[in-house]
Amino acid sequence: MRTMCFYGAEIRKPPAIQPCFIPRHLSAIIVTSQADEEQMSIIGFLSGIRERVPDLDRKIHDARFEFRKWTRTTLGLLFNLLLLFLAVWGGHALILGLVKYSWFLIRETHVGMQFLSGASAHVYMEIIGEISGNIILTALHLNRDAFTTCLAVGLAARFFCAGRYFYDGRGAINHLAWFIAAVFLTRADLFGVNRPLDSETAFFLYFLPVCCMLDACMTFSTKLLPEAPALLKIKDLIVLVKRIVTPPPPRNNREEKL
Repeated sequence: MRTMCFYGAEIRKPPAIQPCFIPRHLSAIIVTSQADEEQMSIIGFLSGIRERVPDLDRKIHDARFEFRKWTRTTLGLLFNLLLLFLAVWGGHALILGLVKYSWFLIRETHVGMQFLSGASAHVYMEIIGEISGNIILTALHLNRDAFTTCLAVGLAARFFCAGRYFYDGRGAINHLAWFIAAVFLTRADLFGVNRPLDSETAFFLYFLPVCCMLDACMTFSTKLLPEAPALLKIKDLIVLVKRIVTPPPPRNNREEKL
């Protein structure tokens, strides 16, 4: 131990503090005890929640079951929509191809020449002009536009309860009115992706895909989206969260009241 002299007085320098090393078994015990304390605190928190909400486990189990059921149903409907879209796309392309190539045969005949001289020939010429390119791509674009509009109509009708009162269980005339309205909504280009067409040309090109896909989109929207009044049930969820978060009154006060 070193000494220092200060004005003739000898002062001893204190020894250096050695680092404290904890044995491995003691450190393991300390870590285990800390983990046990954290686990006990979590268990106490969960037990407190179960005391406030006695049927919490049943509600969690029901929510998991409903979510899995909704997921399976939604994926199945999406797969059906995809198959329907592909089938309508192929059928529509086939019909447009027949119209296109039949026009090349008819226009050379005497009937075709008389038709071209008529007043309604411009509508047919516009239709032929729209499908004069690649039939597959044209049918794809037309079906994409029709599918987008049908899905938007289905979601809006589901959310605002219009489908339940004016579409589900109604007759063919009512459904036909929905089809015509969806055709003109597709022509209106609500999303800015459709091609500008006049009323007659749009009705001829969009009517078939809309008729084939609107009912499927309405069914898909029914399974996917709740109606607006059903969203009012979120109040029950808020009450449940308040019951979980709000601490219960102390037990002493309960005993005094009893």
